[in-house]
Amino acid sequence: MGNKTPYTHILLWILVCTELDVQAHVCRYSEACTLPCHFTPGSGIVIHWQKIPGNTIVHSFYHDQDQLGSQNEQYRGRTSIFKDKFGNGNASLLLRDIRIADKGTYQCYVSTNQGNNEAHVNVEVKAPIRSLSLVYNSVTEELTCSSRDIYPAPSLRWAASHDDAAPTQNGKQLNKEGLYSVNSTLRIPHDQNATEQYICTIVSSDNQMWEGSWKKQESIQSLETQTAVIPCSISGNHQEFTLFWSVMRDGNLSTVVEYQSSTKTSLNSLDNAHVDEGRISTGDGSLILQNLRSSNEGTYTCKYTASRVTHFIQTDLNIGRYLI
Repeated sequence: MGNKTPYTHILLWILVCTELDVQAHVCRYSEACTLPCHFTPGSGIVIHWQKIPGNTIVHSFYHDQDQLGSQNEQYRGRTSIFKDKFGNGNASLLLRDIRIADKGTYQCYVSTNQGNNEAHVNVEVKAPIRSLSLVYNSVTEELTCSSRDIYPAPSLRWAASHDDAAPTQNGKQLNKEGLYSVNSTLRIPHDQNATEQYICTIVSSDNQMWEGSWKKQESIQSLETQTAVIPCSISGNHQEFTLFWSVMRDGNLSTVVEYQSSTKTSLNSLDNAHVDEGRISTGDGSLILQNLRSSNEGTYTCKYTASRVTHFIQTDLNIGRYLI
C-alpha cells in the first residue's frame, strides 16, 4: 500500500472498527476534565482524538509534536495531551473549560511500532446545584425559590407542614451556555398559621437535593429596657453551618449577629444583641436582645445555612414604652 500517512491510519481504523466498549465519564461544567486513553508504549507515536458522529477533530499528535491545524474551532486552546507520560502508555486528553456542547462520544486512536490501540469515551457533562435562593416579599406576600446554572434541568417542588402549597408561578429558563435556571413563587396567606412552614426542594438529575424553608412566627411584644428572646431552632446534625441574624426596619436591612460553627465565634453588629454560643450546639440559635430600646423594633430573620440546606425564621418584634 506504500507509505501510510497518519490520516491513512485513522481511515483504516474507522473502516475496520465495529463494536467497541464505551467508557462512561462525567465532566463538570467549566472545569478541566481528563478523558482516559491508554496504549502499549512504543515509538512513532500517532494519536488522534475525535468526537463522533461527524469525526470532529479534537486533538492530533504525530511527528513528535501536536498537529492542530485541522482542530475544530470549538476546541481551540482547550486541549492538551500528557507527552511526559507517553512512556507509561498514557494518551489521555485534557479538556479544559468544559461546556455543555462537549457532551457526547469521543474516539481515541493510538498507533505505534507496537501496534494500534483504540478507546471510546462517552462524556456526560453536569453542572451541579451550587445554591438555593429563598426570598420573601412582604409587600406581595410571596415566597420565591430559585436556583441557576444547572445541567441537566432539575426539578422543583413545594411542601407545607399543614396546608397545600400550590405555586402561583413556575419558570424554567435555558441560557445561551445551555444551563438551566428554575424559579417558583408561592403566595403566603395573610392569616397563615404561626406554625406553618413552607419548604422548597430542588433536586438534580442525579438526585442531589437542596432544601430551603421559610416560617413566620408569632410576633413578640416587649417594652423598653426589658430583655427579649427571639427563638430560632436550628435542629440538624451538620458539622459546619452559619447562623445569621438580620433585622428589617423602615425598609433597611441590617446585620445583627453572625455565628460560624467552624470557628465557634460570633460577630455582633448590635451592641445589645447576642446568641448563647453554649446553647447553639443543642439546636438553640435564639437571639437575645437586652436593655431594649425603640430602635430595636423591626422584623428579625434567623438564617441557618449548612450543606445543601437553608432555613429562614422570621419574627416581628414590637416594643412599647412604660406609661408614667
